[in-house]
Amino acid sequence: MQNQTNKFNSEKKESNRFVQSFMDSLFRMIEDQIQKAVHTMVEVPFAEQQRDPLMKSKDAARYLNIHYNTLHSYVKKGLIPVDVRAGNKHLFRKSTLDDFSRSGGI
Repeated sequence: MQNQTNKFNSEKKESNRFVQSFMDSLFRMIEDQIQKAVHTMVEVPFAEQQRDPLMKSKDAARYLNIHYNTLHSYVKKGLIPVDVRAGNKHLFRKSTLDDFSRSGGI
């Protein structure tokens, strides 16, 4: 009986080590993916941000000299692409709005 208990405890410890090792690897992979995503999304060089800033919908509509609702209508129709979507929030690059304006969109 004692031998079986020792064997069971040994197998349990081995299983726990495997699970812990697996979880550590998984967390490292997730952390790497998060770091890559943050780097891609956030660490844009400051000079590029100044040349081609992102604008909220309200600011983009003002920049195009159209009503906020008109901007969203254009987005729904696919006339103006959204550069960044965060839930129901839309961000537009100045260059995207300039392209839309130059193409005769307004």
